[in-house]
Amino acid sequence: MLYRLTEVTKRYTQRRKQIDALDGVDLAIDEGEFLAIQGSTGSGKTTLLQMLGAMDRPSGGKLEFEGHDLVKMGEGDLSELRSHSFGFIFQGFNLIPTLTAQENVETALVPWHVHADERRRRAEEALAGVGLADRARHIPSELSGGEQQRVAIARALVRAPRVILADEPTGNLDERTRDDIIGLLEQLWRERGQTLIVVTHDTWVASRASRRIWLDRGRLGEEPAAAVPGLDARVVAEPALAVAGRL
Repeated sequence: MLYRLTEVTKRYTQRRKQIDALDGVDLAIDEGEFLAIQGSTGSGKTTLLQMLGAMDRPSGGKLEFEGHDLVKMGEGDLSELRSHSFGFIFQGFNLIPTLTAQENVETALVPWHVHADERRRRAEEALAGVGLADRARHIPSELSGGEQQRVAIARALVRAPRVILADEPTGNLDERTRDDIIGLLEQLWRERGQTLIVVTHDTWVASRASRRIWLDRGRLGEEPAAAVPGLDARVVAEPALAVAGRL
Protein backbone atom coordinates (compact mmCIF):
# COMPACT_ATOMS: atom_id res chain seq x y z
CA MET A 1 0.00 0.00 0.00
CA LEU A 2 1.48 3.34 -1.08
CA TYR A 3 -0.98 5.70 0.67
CA ARG A 4 -3.35 5.17 3.54
CA LEU A 5 -5.54 8.04 4.76
CA THR A 6 -7.50 7.61 7.97
CA GLU A 7 -10.12 10.18 9.06
CA VAL A 8 -8.19 12.98 7.34
CA THR A 9 -9.62 16.46 7.91
CA LYS A 10 -8.64 19.93 6.74
CA ARG A 11 -10.27 23.00 8.26
CA TYR A 12 -9.91 26.64 7.27
CA THR A 13 -11.28 29.73 8.93
CA GLN A 14 -12.66 32.46 6.69
CA ARG A 15 -14.32 35.53 8.19
CA ARG A 16 -14.85 33.72 11.50
CA LYS A 17 -16.52 30.84 9.67
CA GLN A 18 -15.03 27.35 9.80
CA ILE A 19 -14.84 25.51 6.48
CA ASP A 20 -14.23 21.77 6.32
CA ALA A 21 -12.37 21.28 3.03
CA LEU A 22 -11.85 17.62 3.95
CA ASP A 23 -14.13 15.95 6.46
CA GLY A 24 -13.01 12.50 7.62
CA VAL A 25 -11.54 11.05 4.42
CA ASP A 26 -10.58 7.36 4.47
CA LEU A 27 -8.68 6.26 1.38
CA ALA A 28 -6.08 3.69 0.31
CA ILE A 29 -4.03 4.00 -2.89
CA ASP A 30 -1.86 1.21 -4.26
CA GLU A 31 1.49 1.74 -5.93
CA GLY A 32 1.19 1.91 -9.71
CA GLU A 33 -2.47 2.90 -9.62
CA PHE A 34 -4.06 5.48 -11.95
CA LEU A 35 -6.58 7.25 -9.72
CA ALA A 36 -8.98 10.00 -10.79
CA ILE A 37 -10.47 12.33 -8.17
CA GLN A 38 -13.74 13.96 -9.23
CA GLY A 39 -16.15 16.37 -7.57
CA SER A 40 -17.92 19.66 -7.99
CA THR A 41 -16.23 23.03 -7.45
CA GLY A 42 -15.29 23.44 -3.79
CA SER A 43 -15.62 19.73 -3.03
CA GLY A 44 -12.04 19.43 -1.73
CA LYS A 45 -10.37 17.80 -4.78
CA THR A 46 -7.37 20.11 -4.93
CA THR A 47 -7.03 20.13 -1.14
CA LEU A 48 -6.81 16.34 -1.17
CA LEU A 49 -4.22 16.43 -3.95
CA GLN A 50 -2.13 18.91 -1.94
CA MET A 51 -2.24 16.54 1.02
CA LEU A 52 -1.12 13.61 -1.14
CA GLY A 53 1.77 15.71 -2.47
CA ALA A 54 2.87 16.85 1.02
CA MET A 55 2.22 20.48 0.02
CA ASP A 56 -0.13 20.95 2.97
CA ARG A 57 -0.82 19.23 6.27
CA PRO A 58 -4.13 17.81 7.46
CA SER A 59 -5.81 19.40 10.44
CA GLY A 60 -6.48 15.94 11.83
CA GLY A 61 -6.31 12.25 11.10
CA LYS A 62 -3.46 10.18 9.71
CA LEU A 63 -1.91 10.41 6.23
CA GLU A 64 0.62 7.67 5.59
CA PHE A 65 2.96 7.41 2.61
CA GLU A 66 4.89 4.13 2.54
CA GLY A 67 4.03 3.70 6.21
CA HIS A 68 5.31 7.13 7.27
CA ASP A 69 2.78 9.55 8.74
CA LEU A 70 3.22 12.84 6.86
CA VAL A 71 1.37 14.69 9.63
CA LYS A 72 4.26 14.02 12.02
CA MET A 73 7.15 14.70 9.62
CA GLY A 74 9.25 17.86 9.94
CA GLU A 75 9.37 20.50 7.20
CA GLY A 76 12.85 19.44 6.11
CA ASP A 77 11.80 15.82 5.67
CA LEU A 78 8.63 16.87 3.82
CA SER A 79 10.66 19.05 1.46
CA GLU A 80 12.99 16.14 0.74
CA LEU A 81 10.02 13.86 0.13
CA ARG A 82 8.40 16.33 -2.28
CA SER A 83 11.65 16.70 -4.19
CA HIS A 84 12.34 13.00 -4.68
CA SER A 85 8.96 11.28 -4.64
CA PHE A 86 6.43 13.60 -6.28
CA GLY A 87 6.08 15.23 -9.68
CA PHE A 88 3.45 17.97 -10.10
CA ILE A 89 1.46 18.98 -13.19
CA PHE A 90 -0.84 22.01 -13.03
CA GLN A 91 -3.70 23.36 -15.12
CA GLY A 92 -1.82 26.62 -15.78
CA PHE A 93 1.42 24.89 -16.91
CA ASN A 94 3.53 27.13 -14.57
CA LEU A 95 6.36 27.53 -17.09
CA ILE A 96 8.90 30.35 -16.80
CA PRO A 97 8.13 32.55 -19.85
CA THR A 98 11.71 33.67 -20.50
CA LEU A 99 13.20 30.15 -20.50
CA THR A 100 13.17 27.65 -23.33
CA ALA A 101 11.32 24.36 -23.05
CA GLN A 102 14.56 22.59 -22.23
CA GLU A 103 15.56 25.16 -19.63
CA ASN A 104 12.12 24.89 -18.01
CA VAL A 105 12.59 21.14 -17.67
CA GLU A 106 16.12 21.61 -16.33
CA THR A 107 14.82 23.81 -13.48
CA ALA A 108 13.44 20.67 -11.80
CA LEU A 109 17.00 19.33 -11.45
CA VAL A 110 18.65 22.52 -10.17
CA PRO A 111 17.82 21.85 -6.47
CA TRP A 112 19.59 18.49 -6.83
CA HIS A 113 22.82 20.25 -7.92
CA VAL A 114 23.00 18.10 -11.04
CA HIS A 115 25.90 19.06 -13.32
CA ALA A 116 24.89 21.26 -16.26
CA ASP A 117 25.78 18.66 -18.91
CA GLU A 118 23.78 15.99 -17.10
CA ARG A 119 20.84 18.38 -16.67
CA ARG A 120 20.80 19.06 -20.40
CA ARG A 121 20.98 15.38 -21.26
CA ARG A 122 18.15 14.40 -18.92
CA ALA A 123 16.00 17.34 -20.06
CA GLU A 124 16.51 16.37 -23.70
CA GLU A 125 15.48 12.79 -22.93
CA ALA A 126 12.40 13.96 -21.03
CA LEU A 127 11.29 16.23 -23.88
CA ALA A 128 11.86 13.47 -26.41
CA GLY A 129 9.71 11.21 -24.25
CA VAL A 130 6.74 13.59 -24.64
CA GLY A 131 7.34 14.16 -28.35
CA LEU A 132 8.97 17.60 -28.14
CA ALA A 133 12.59 16.93 -29.08
CA ASP A 134 12.29 19.42 -31.95
CA ARG A 135 10.78 22.17 -29.76
CA ALA A 136 13.39 22.21 -27.00
CA ARG A 137 14.76 25.66 -27.95
CA HIS A 138 11.38 27.39 -28.05
CA ILE A 139 10.07 29.62 -25.25
CA PRO A 140 6.49 29.05 -23.97
CA SER A 141 4.95 31.85 -26.07
CA GLU A 142 6.14 30.01 -29.18
CA LEU A 143 4.37 26.79 -28.14
CA SER A 144 0.73 25.77 -28.30
CA GLY A 145 -1.21 25.03 -25.11
CA GLY A 146 -0.81 21.31 -25.64
CA GLU A 147 2.93 21.68 -26.21
CA GLN A 148 3.27 23.77 -23.05
CA GLN A 149 1.51 21.07 -21.06
CA ARG A 150 3.85 18.47 -22.56
CA VAL A 151 6.79 20.56 -21.34
CA ALA A 152 5.17 20.62 -17.88
CA ILE A 153 4.80 16.83 -18.01
CA ALA A 154 8.46 16.45 -19.02
CA ARG A 155 9.45 18.69 -16.10
CA ALA A 156 7.43 16.50 -13.72
CA LEU A 157 8.98 13.30 -15.08
CA VAL A 158 12.64 14.36 -15.37
CA ARG A 159 13.36 13.45 -11.75
CA ALA A 160 11.70 10.02 -12.11
CA PRO A 161 9.28 10.52 -9.18
CA ARG A 162 7.29 7.73 -7.57
CA VAL A 163 4.00 9.63 -7.91
CA ILE A 164 2.68 12.04 -10.57
CA LEU A 165 0.05 14.44 -9.19
CA ALA A 166 -1.94 16.33 -11.83
CA ASP A 167 -4.42 19.10 -10.94
CA GLU A 168 -6.89 19.61 -13.83
CA PRO A 169 -4.09 19.00 -16.38
CA THR A 170 -6.48 19.43 -19.33
CA GLY A 171 -8.58 22.26 -17.95
CA ASN A 172 -7.10 24.90 -20.29
CA LEU A 173 -7.07 22.72 -23.41
CA ASP A 174 -9.51 22.09 -26.25
CA GLU A 175 -11.10 18.67 -26.57
CA ARG A 176 -8.68 17.28 -29.16
CA THR A 177 -5.62 18.44 -27.24
CA ARG A 178 -7.18 17.12 -24.03
CA ASP A 179 -7.43 13.69 -25.62
CA ASP A 180 -3.78 13.84 -26.71
CA ILE A 181 -2.52 14.87 -23.26
CA ILE A 182 -4.52 12.23 -21.37
CA GLY A 183 -3.42 9.65 -23.92
CA LEU A 184 0.20 10.65 -23.29
CA LEU A 185 -0.19 10.48 -19.50
CA GLU A 186 -1.85 7.08 -19.78
CA GLN A 187 0.93 5.81 -22.06
CA LEU A 188 3.66 7.06 -19.73
CA TRP A 189 1.85 5.56 -16.73
CA ARG A 190 1.69 2.15 -18.41
CA GLU A 191 5.32 2.27 -19.56
CA ARG A 192 6.87 3.56 -16.35
CA GLY A 193 4.68 2.01 -13.68
CA GLN A 194 4.47 5.23 -11.69
CA THR A 195 1.43 6.07 -9.59
CA LEU A 196 -0.72 8.67 -11.38
CA ILE A 197 -3.31 10.73 -9.48
CA VAL A 198 -5.42 13.17 -11.48
CA VAL A 199 -7.91 15.73 -10.20
CA THR A 200 -10.49 16.48 -12.87
CA HIS A 201 -14.03 17.72 -13.39
CA ASP A 202 -14.09 15.99 -16.78
CA THR A 203 -15.87 12.63 -16.64
CA TRP A 204 -14.26 11.47 -19.88
CA VAL A 205 -10.80 12.09 -18.42
CA ALA A 206 -11.75 10.26 -15.22
CA SER A 207 -13.07 7.30 -17.22
CA ARG A 208 -9.54 6.61 -18.47
CA ALA A 209 -8.29 5.91 -14.93
CA SER A 210 -8.08 2.45 -13.41
CA ARG A 211 -10.14 3.76 -10.47
CA ARG A 212 -12.03 6.92 -9.69
CA ILE A 213 -13.48 8.44 -6.54
CA TRP A 214 -15.95 11.24 -5.95
CA LEU A 215 -15.65 14.02 -3.35
CA ASP A 216 -18.71 15.87 -2.09
CA ARG A 217 -18.20 18.71 0.39
CA GLY A 218 -15.02 17.16 1.70
CA ARG A 219 -16.36 13.61 2.01
CA LEU A 220 -15.92 10.57 -0.17
CA GLY A 221 -19.26 9.63 -1.64
CA GLU A 222 -21.13 8.33 -4.64
CA GLU A 223 -20.96 10.08 -7.98
CA PRO A 224 -24.29 11.67 -8.92
CA ALA A 225 -25.96 9.52 -11.56
CA ALA A 226 -26.48 12.62 -13.71
CA ALA A 227 -22.70 13.04 -14.06
CA VAL A 228 -22.53 10.01 -16.37
CA PRO A 229 -25.82 9.31 -18.12
CA GLY A 230 -26.91 5.72 -17.61
CA LEU A 231 -24.13 4.94 -15.12
CA ASP A 232 -25.05 3.32 -11.81
CA ALA A 233 -23.42 5.45 -9.10
CA ARG A 234 -22.39 2.30 -7.22
CA VAL A 235 -19.68 1.53 -9.77
CA VAL A 236 -17.84 4.85 -9.40
CA ALA A 237 -14.87 3.27 -7.63
CA GLU A 238 -14.61 0.26 -9.93
CA PRO A 239 -11.94 0.00 -12.64
CA ALA A 240 -12.65 2.14 -15.68
CA LEU A 241 -12.94 -0.88 -17.97
CA ALA A 242 -15.70 -2.32 -15.82
CA VAL A 243 -17.48 1.03 -15.86
CA ALA A 244 -17.17 1.29 -19.63
CA GLY A 245 -18.80 -2.07 -20.00
CA ARG A 246 -21.95 -0.78 -18.34
CA LEU A 247 -22.35 2.40 -20.39
